[in-house]
Amino acid sequence: MTVRFLVTGGTGFVGGWVARTAAASGHEVIVLARDPEGPAATMLAAAGIDVRGADLNDGPALDAALDAVDVVVHAAATYSLARAAEPGMLRETPALSRSVLEAAGRAGTPHVIDISSAIIFKPHESGTRVGTTDIDSPRWGPSDLAWDDPYLASKVLAGQETGKARGLGLSVSSVHPVLVTGPEDRGPGTSGGLLLSLLDDRALPDVTAGWCDVRDVADAVLAVAGRPPGQRYLIAAETLSFRVVCRTLERLTGRRKRRFFMPRALVKAVARLNDLTGGSLDASIPTRASLEYLLTTRGRIDGSSGLPALGLSYRPFETTVSDTLEWWARNGMLDPALVGRAGARS
Repeated sequence: MTVRFLVTGGTGFVGGWVARTAAASGHEVIVLARDPEGPAATMLAAAGIDVRGADLNDGPALDAALDAVDVVVHAAATYSLARAAEPGMLRETPALSRSVLEAAGRAGTPHVIDISSAIIFKPHESGTRVGTTDIDSPRWGPSDLAWDDPYLASKVLAGQETGKARGLGLSVSSVHPVLVTGPEDRGPGTSGGLLLSLLDDRALPDVTAGWCDVRDVADAVLAVAGRPPGQRYLIAAETLSFRVVCRTLERLTGRRKRRFFMPRALVKAVARLNDLTGGSLDASIPTRASLEYLLTTRGRIDGSSGLPALGLSYRPFETTVSDTLEWWARNGMLDPALVGRAGARS
């Protein structure tokens, strides 16, 4: 059955993959973009996607776009690493969610799929799953140090808007991916940038993170669209330390590099000192609060509520990294010397 999708944030990395995957599966796809003439929007249009210029805070424009839409996929959010952008992130991301959800309610949209983030969950602090992060984990709140991370807080606040919409009877499903990497990450985004730093940097924090493939996220969204609405899904293929990720990069590229893995206590101290100088010590170091999620994650991030619950399988992390490096090499985004033999396969 052909489904009519409306995708917000479709010119971004995750939203773009969702839009193209849906279109390639024979569905009708509309993408709302602030700049319908931009490069990303032009590529979507070339894939047969209906790209329309619209501001997501423009209620009448949203109402018109939602006409006869079966599924709304909300992937739009505001994100910036710049410290000066923090207030805007906290204000704009929840506002975007509220605007889209309210419009979907007015239109009587049968199914809304909200693409959030696994960053909103903190590990279980007690019980049989202590240290594990899963779909039933508690969420961060204002009393947590991590709340001072504007991205994390903005996602929690946007999730509260989703909860309100559910309470008003809107049919909403939520998808919560961990760090998303994969081919066609042109930015690269935050997760892709982290992968690049693990490829090239010598001093790295000794921490653990969850990873998933952008194509798995897109596949999950399409599968969720075919399920009854109202469920929540945490998308996490593997939980890996940065040490393991670096060994994977070494195998794929054939390049060995001497690295220093900084203990968590040292990472905290350096980040705190950098905060005291307003970031002038090293502008590339995130705030102490923004590192809290990585510094707190020690146990497994359980993605069994994601693809396995949908009857799908995750791609191996090594496949994701290999395809990502090859794509970057093929598109001139990486020095061939950094990619090594992984680039030679492209």
